[in-house]
This record gives sequence, C-alpha cells and structure tokens, in this order.
Amino acid sequence: MSDPNQFPPAGSGQPTQPQPPAPGYPAQPPYPTQPVNGAPGSYPGYAAPGYPAPPAYTPQGTSDEGPDVGQKSFVTTWLLAMLLGTFGADRFYLGKIGTAIVKLITLGGFGIWTLVDLIIVLCGGARDINGLRLRGYMRYRLVAWLVTAGVWVLGIISSIVSSMIFGSLVFSSLATVATLSEEIENQTGSVVTETEQPAEEPVDEEPVDEEPAEGVEAPSLPGADGSGEVSDDQEAALQEAKDYATYSQMSKQGIYTALTSELLGDHYTDEAAQYAIDNLDDVDWNANALATAEFYAEYSYLSEAALPEALGGEYGAGFTADEVAYAMENLGEVDWNENALHSAQLYYDELSMSEDEIFEMLSSDDGGQFTEEQAQYAIDNLDK
Repeated sequence: MSDPNQFPPAGSGQPTQPQPPAPGYPAQPPYPTQPVNGAPGSYPGYAAPGYPAPPAYTPQGTSDEGPDVGQKSFVTTWLLAMLLGTFGADRFYLGKIGTAIVKLITLGGFGIWTLVDLIIVLCGGARDINGLRLRGYMRYRLVAWLVTAGVWVLGIISSIVSSMIFGSLVFSSLATVATLSEEIENQTGSVVTETEQPAEEPVDEEPVDEEPAEGVEAPSLPGADGSGEVSDDQEAALQEAKDYATYSQMSKQGIYTALTSELLGDHYTDEAAQYAIDNLDDVDWNANALATAEFYAEYSYLSEAALPEALGGEYGAGFTADEVAYAMENLGEVDWNENALHSAQLYYDELSMSEDEIFEMLSSDDGGQFTEEQAQYAIDNLDK
C-alpha cells in the first residue's frame, strides 16, 4: 500500500529518484531523456556494440565524389565549350580525339554541334573518354548557367545596338547624299546669261603616244572593277585570306569558299573574294598542301589512298593536282598500320561495330581505303 504523504504520488508520471539496485545485481545505466512537445531529445546515434555508426544518407546524383566521377573538370570543359567549342577544344580536353578532329574540320558542325555540346555540358551529360562524370558539376552548374545566359543576353543586346548604329549611319548618309543631289540640281538648273565669245580656231597638236615606254609596264588598277579604288570589303577579304593562307595552310579554292560561304566566317561578295585571291602574294601553295597532308595523316588517321582525295577531291581541301602530287611525294614516313588501328578503335568505341563491320569499313573503297593487311593489323591489335 502506497504512502499518502509521498511526493510526488505514485502513478503521477513524474520521474522518481533512482532506486538502488538489489543486492548482488549491477547498477543499470540511466535512460536518455525523451523529447517533450517536439523539442529535440538527447537520444544519441545508436549503433550495435562493436559496429560503426551507419553513414549519413546522400541522395544519388547530388555529389561530385564517387566511382563514376573522373578527374576532368566541369569548369574547364564548360569554358572550352563556350569559348573554343567551334574548334573542338572541349572534346580534345575530354580525350575524344576522333570526334574533336571532325568538329574542328567542320568548324563545330557549322555552329550547331558547338551549341549542342555546350547544352550537354551545362545539363551534366558530358562524359570523358572513360565514360566518367565531370568533377565539380554540382558545385558550379548554377554559376555556369548564369554566366552562359548573361553572355547570350549581352550578345543579343550588342547585336541590336550594332544594328541601330549601322541603321543611323546609313540614314544619315542617305540624307547627306539627298541634300548634295538637291544642291547640284539647283546649281545646274540655273540659267546664266553671258556675252557670246567668238569660237577659237582649233590648234593642230601632235598626237601623244599613250603607250608606255619600252621596258616599262603599264600600272595595273588595284580595284576589282578596274577603277583603281579598293573598297573596305575588298581590304577586309584580303586580310582574312592572308590569315587563312598563313595560319590554316588552306588552298586557293578553300580560301575562296571560306570567304564567300554564308556558313563559314564573314560572307564576302564574289568580286571581293576574287580580289583577295588575286592579290595574295608570297604564298607557297605546295607547302600549304604538304602541311595539310601531314595534319590529315597524323590527326585524322587517313589511309595513303584516301589522303589525295581529302586534299584535292570534290569534297576535299581544294588543292590542285600538282599541289597534291607535291604533298604526297614529300610526305614523311607515316605508319599506315597505326592509322588503321586508330580508325578501328574509334569505330569500336564510338559506334560499337563488330570486327567484320570494322574490317569492311576500313578496307572498302567507300570507307577508309586501307589495304587488307592494314585492316587485319587493326583487328588483331584492337583494344577491346
């Protein structure tokens, strides 16, 4: 029977003083305080004796660490894709040499490939050559999106401002021309009365020989139309043609196509492009053909049979037959077996082709045009 003077009464729910253990039994540890009214309690993180505490839960895809994250930086890939994506710099950085070269040759797939790769990088879908995710994506993705959007907005604003400035200049020029035309018409339309003067008798003069002296060439007019005046468009086309010939080792036909194409660079008129081609001095087109051949052989992994077509074929670099012959005669030693192996590895990794399909692609006339021995060497040494 309970003591009625006991405080607090038994059964009131209030904690009581711990009772001493029964004789012969060890003392029991105190129970942790339970939370009251939603306030945090003092429960510790429990784990079974001798076992470590369970790791904290991390949702999948929200961490930049893990076995599927490589060493390639997201920030570096994003900057390369945004600034130098037209030249395939982002794919070169990720180790995808084959597709990077194709992207470089096509100038970013005429801009479309560049935009697609940039969007893939921003969305986190870019992978390195080993299929691993980029390091730092979760940390810097928001900054990358904001900066990219800012660059696009600034580009649109600058285009609008440039159009407005150009339109105002054109309008002011037209207004000036109209004013001058009106003044000229007023002056020529006025009638001036003058005293008639007797006509002067013609004086016989010896004809002047307009032919240049012997051994001296007549000066040629620099303008494309023979007027002697060079327009700003012609000067700009000539400067760009010099850059193509000096730094890109392009052919005459390739430079002309690049100048007049609506998809590549600035679009010049046919007259301006022809003026630029006619005034290119001190360009060794044979050396350009040889440099292009060396680049194709070393980085595009072409075969010996396919290289001349790439230099001067219908869809090639546009060099003449003599320039192609010079390049092939002076081309250094090339390991065509290794070129076949590189091409085969690209087919295997990127297109998942079988050995028979790879052999057919390498040796066919519509494919790599390698010899059967070179194609078999590639199959035997394929890294599977």
